[in-house]
Parts: sequence; C-alpha cells; structure tokens
Amino acid sequence: MSARVLGIDTSVHNGLFNYALAKSKGVKWVITKGSDVGSVTNKGFVDRQLDNNFRNAKAEGLLVGAYHWMDARRDALYQANYYLENVWGKYKFDVPPVLDVEEPEARETPEKKRWYMREALRWLEIVETQTGRKPIVYTARWFTNSFNPQDYVWMKNYPIWVAHYANVAQPFLPIGVDRYTIWQYSSNASYPHYTSAGGNARSWGSGSNSLDTNWFNGSYADLLAFLDKDDEQPPVEEPPVEIETPLYRAKVNATAGLRVRSTPVYMANNANRL
Repeated sequence: MSARVLGIDTSVHNGLFNYALAKSKGVKWVITKGSDVGSVTNKGFVDRQLDNNFRNAKAEGLLVGAYHWMDARRDALYQANYYLENVWGKYKFDVPPVLDVEEPEARETPEKKRWYMREALRWLEIVETQTGRKPIVYTARWFTNSFNPQDYVWMKNYPIWVAHYANVAQPFLPIGVDRYTIWQYSSNASYPHYTSAGGNARSWGSGSNSLDTNWFNGSYADLLAFLDKDDEQPPVEEPPVEIETPLYRAKVNATAGLRVRSTPVYMANNANRL
C-alpha cells in the first residue's frame, strides 16, 4: 500500500470541534470551511466556526487550510475577493487556498454549466495570482458527470481533492483527471476505509454525528513538501492503517455442499455538501 496521511474537513455543521480527540486518532491536517455566499442574502459570509476551527486545530499542532464554496450566482471576482479579504488575509494557513466545486444550482441549464466552470477557473486564477499559491480543487465524479468534460478540462492542471465514498483501492476521478492529491473517502467518520455504518464522529471530536474523513495521497514528508514546508520534520509515527486491501476481498472456508453466491460491491458515489 502506498503512503497516505489522515486528515479531516470541518465546518459549522460539526459544531465546536475538539481537535485533541482528532489528533489522538492520528489526524495530521484539517481543511475547514472558510466562506460561502448566502442563498437568501446573495452576499458572502464567513463560516461561524472558522475562527474556532483555525485556532483550536493549530493549538494541537495540526496543519490547517480553509475552503470557499463556489456559488452559482455571484461572479468569480466577487467571490475570490471575499475569500481573500475575509479568510485568507486574516489567518496564516498551511494548506493552499481551496475551492469547493459542487454547487447543485450550477447544473440547471447548459448555459449555467458553462458559466459556472468558467467562473470557477477564473476564481482559481485570481486567487493564485494574489496569493502566489496554486489552489486545490474539491469536486466529485458524480458532480462533474453533469458537465461537458471540455468545460472543466482545466482541472487536470490543479491539485484535486476528490470525494468518492466507497471501499475501493482508488477513487473515481472526473473525466480527464488522472491523479488526485486528497481523497475524501467518507462523510460518516469511517476509518480507515469507507463503510456504510461509519464510525463515531463524536469520538473524533465532532459536535455532530457526521465527519468527513480523508487521505492525503503520499507520506507526511510528501505532504510537507506539497505545502512548501520542507524544513519541518515529519512525526516519527505515521497514522495507523489497519487494512491493506478492500473489505470485499475475502476467503471463506466452507464445508462440502455449501452454495455461495457472489454479490456486487456497494458503491456510494454521491458526496454530501461539505
């Protein structure tokens, strides 16, 4: 099995998060919600738990980042400036800027689809120019399947954080994307792989019964290099990985006459809003 580093993502939906518990589970990094655009006000807003999430996670020595939810109504310039002024400019993040590309309203019409992906790219370009750091794109195959791949061909040029909830060796990627940086493999505190039953999110520190769990695709040293933190020393121990192969690979010792029927692997392709 290739190296990987455990992380979580959080927002106001997780309440006041206890990052000491997450750290005790082997979590090394967190990406928390930074900003969004209100569906009623049509104005930008900062996630109510951003300050708590940043300060409490940093207090535990975790690497921290923050994402912006790409809205389908306001243009990229407005959204990029809001994120830069109200999120990125107020904290010293370890993780590059992150854009969450999964707004359901963006799929309403062909014109809206093209506009949304065009504005998402514009947001990325504006933020990269202003910060000097290449942003990460969060998305999922279930979402991009509604779009013409030519409209998001630019995704292959960015680090991809992909959501795919299934107990498989590798996640499904958007068409045209051949590698991923982060895999969000569950929204129910599953560990170390996806299960439909999930885990106990509150035992990880969540203030609710849900928690997104993720793997960075590489070692801790790789993660530091990706974050341009090569001068920092990786911890002695990597997060424990209990199972090296998907659960659906099994061997049964059966008595004579037992009839066994194979069943398909359960796939949960649909990712929830962060």
